Amino acid sequence: MRLTARRTGSVFGELIHLWLYDRLAVDPDRSNGRALLLHHSEANDLTGALWELLKQTLWVPVLDHWRDLLLSHLDEMGCLTRLDGFCVGAFAIDLSNRERIEQEVSFLVRSGRLQIESSCEITAQAA
Repeated sequence: MRLTARRTGSVFGELIHLWLYDRLAVDPDRSNGRALLLHHSEANDLTGALWELLKQTLWVPVLDHWRDLLLSHLDEMGCLTRLDGFCVGAFAIDLSNRERIEQEVSFLVRSGRLQIESSCEITAQAA
């Protein structure tokens, strides 16, 4: 007669490894203006990576010297969301309100806050 038996599983119950991911982390949704940038918590140049992903996702043509102003403006509009996690974080880009995005970028260009030529090019031409 056997009085002992091996328990199935562990003291914590069944342990399963499960990988869940969003397709947006691999391929931005250009038609709906959505993307996801995954990064390690100690990543250095997040602004550069975020800008490159934004240029891929955004249907409006943008110039590289607009980076800082446009990223901060989109952040204020709620289009950029920081998602914090353990060792891995993400930035969610949501540009789904196409009309508003186009109006804001057009306004920034018309008001002179976003210029066609960078300040370095203007200074070089003046010299």
